[in-house]
Amino acid sequence: MARPAERKFLGFSISNAREPKRRIAAKGPGALQAEGSELTQRTRGISIEQMTKQLSGYLRGWKSYFGFCETPSVLKRWING
Repeated sequence: MARPAERKFLGFSISNAREPKRRIAAKGPGALQAEGSELTQRTRGISIEQMTKQLSGYLRGWKSYFGFCETPSVLKRWING
């Protein structure tokens, strides 16, 4: 047994605030960065158009899934760098 703030479920966790909110689990942005790096490797042997199409689809899906979080500052921080 663990407190909700210490657990994660489907990439989300619960904040430890007075009013709990859904937030992106700590490993979520790292997974985004790792997959993004894989998709943008120069040694994949595909054209830049194919790579941007795959990357944009991946990023759109990631944003749509994690856009459900109640702490958008995490998304803004990763989108804006």
